[in-house]
Amino acid sequence: MGDGRSHWVIAGPAGVPVEWDAVITRLIPNKVLAWKTIPGSVVEHAGILHFEPTPDGGTRVHIRLSYNPPAGALGHSLIALLGSDPKSRMDEDLVRMKTFLETGKLPCDAVAYTRP
Repeated sequence: MGDGRSHWVIAGPAGVPVEWDAVITRLIPNKVLAWKTIPGSVVEHAGILHFEPTPDGGTRVHIRLSYNPPAGALGHSLIALLGSDPKSRMDEDLVRMKTFLETGKLPCDAVAYTRP
């Protein structure tokens, strides 16, 4: 969207789309990327990625993510019961990203990205 802003759409509980806008709050190329949702987002969250070179020429990625689901802990429990646990989804996404970065090929279960 420009100016460090992005728009996201994911399949939420029961396949219902969930949308939000986020803004980059810190960017140090090849080192740090941080973001947060704009006020009023359905699911408020923030995250930061730290990229660290490894001795073997690879890169280790450290991730910190926090979120406040609608209805707090009750909302989180309901989301988990519906099969949309954010931690599990993020772990699965990271495995797909690792596969892509290491092989250059999208995993067979990856969703194709389309630019709006």
